[in-house]
Amino acid sequence: MILAVDDEPHIRHVLRLVLQRAGYEVLVADNAREALDTWQSRPEIRLLVTDLVMPGMNGFDLIRQVRQTSSLPILVLTASGEEQFEIEARQLGADAFLTKPFSREELLREVSRLLG
Repeated sequence: MILAVDDEPHIRHVLRLVLQRAGYEVLVADNAREALDTWQSRPEIRLLVTDLVMPGMNGFDLIRQVRQTSSLPILVLTASGEEQFEIEARQLGADAFLTKPFSREELLREVSRLLG
């Protein structure tokens, strides 16, 4: 099962659609706090896909929280092309990084690689 979090409804819809069509079970969350709560209550989650820039608790905070207790694979999606965002996300423990807009093929390649 994949947990995808993004504050943009359109992105959540696209993520769910693309991943489900590829055969994955998907849960979505519209903010990092909801994603953290969902992840903590659903041990079957095998991959976290998260945006970085969200109101309230952001994706950096989410990665930090998950990494305190888990090696769950984390794929970061962000609209910011700033190199510093990728560096910080990877330092916190993100396993992969895609900049929006990304292609369906890029997303599925990274998801497949992370799920092994």
